[in-house]
Amino acid sequence: MKVADAIAGANIPALIPTLVMYTGDAKWLEAPYAPKRQKGLDDNHDGGLAPEIQAEIRACAARAITEGEVELPAPRTPSSCGC
Repeated sequence: MKVADAIAGANIPALIPTLVMYTGDAKWLEAPYAPKRQKGLDDNHDGGLAPEIQAEIRACAARAITEGEVELPAPRTPSSCGC
């Protein structure tokens, strides 16, 4: 799986702590990057953030992961997980 493909489909609130971990920069935990509260049963996939902020988070996450030369594991399917 390519990093760009994984990042494109990733949950924004999950990418934010990933950015903090890879960059060491806590700015990602503050406005304008901090996700908004979830409303009702919404999946909160975009964190309630503006599209341009989401794009910045995705671009920075992709760069942080690729510059760190982190290899993403291949996605597992129920038939291959050994459960």
